[in-house]
Amino acid sequence: MTPDPEFTNSESKLIDVLKIEGAWQTVEGFPQPDWRCIGKYIGQNYPDEEHPGIFEQASFRWVDALRNVLGAEYRIHESKHFLILTTKSPYSSKYTLNVCENILIKIRNHLGSLAWRWTNGKHVILMFEDLDLYYRYISFFYPEEGEFSGSGGVFLNKGYCHTALPPVHDAVPALIHELTHLSLVHLRIPRWLDEGVAVTTENNVKGWGSSDLDADMSASHKTHWNSETIQNFWSGKSFHSPEESRLSYSLARILVENMQNDYSHIKEFIHDANQADHGEASALKHLGVSLNVVAASFLGEGDWSPKPIIEKAKPAKENRPG
Repeated sequence: MTPDPEFTNSESKLIDVLKIEGAWQTVEGFPQPDWRCIGKYIGQNYPDEEHPGIFEQASFRWVDALRNVLGAEYRIHESKHFLILTTKSPYSSKYTLNVCENILIKIRNHLGSLAWRWTNGKHVILMFEDLDLYYRYISFFYPEEGEFSGSGGVFLNKGYCHTALPPVHDAVPALIHELTHLSLVHLRIPRWLDEGVAVTTENNVKGWGSSDLDADMSASHKTHWNSETIQNFWSGKSFHSPEESRLSYSLARILVENMQNDYSHIKEFIHDANQADHGEASALKHLGVSLNVVAASFLGEGDWSPKPIIEKAKPAKENRPG
């Protein structure tokens, strides 16, 4: 039987084109390529028109190295836009790939011109069977110190952008959410906006529309947020906090839904929103209001204005004799 050309197990395709000095390291037992080094090598040694294919080979080499670490039960499967590493059967993997392809179409239709069209390589999804392995893997992408909330899936934008999922019964909600992050990664928008768009897109793709807010959650919002705690929301810090993450995701969804209903230039606002001022300048330009007004539409009157991020001045370089 001739295999379906769009859904294949690609282990026979492995081409090791990345024997580059300094391009690989091992962290927590996992291979972690230096994609800046790899990208520079590809740029210097291959013509532009070959980059998509070379990056695809490079990403496959990386995922295959992960497969060797994780064990023989893991297999690599691929479709037109995706490369997944999983323990699932070929039939189940083909179903997951079909779901991913359909999700990507729906996300792009929903986001329109905002959606990133990735060309260099495929979207990589790592589906871990063991929760401890999952947390050990993603720890490389988080600060060494700090307290973090639990994770039902994560989009990792350090190096080669990819998605990692823990063992879950239904991966579809997490896939929609994380692939929305992937589709927005080129914009570098504030965390609160990125999460708000991801949650509203998740609801849209699933056909749920706006989510209802129960009385208890509404009361928790009104109790928790004030002029100080709202700064953690605008900066994105509260999304990592075990105590604040649930409220933060909820507030992000509410604000984005309200803006979608109240303002016609929401996509322009999202496109130009900047992390440094949490999107304030873009709100004034495209929505005609400040973020204080946007927040007050749900939280009521108060001082909700975001404080801009002030970068610490770097120490002056010491002049030394040459």
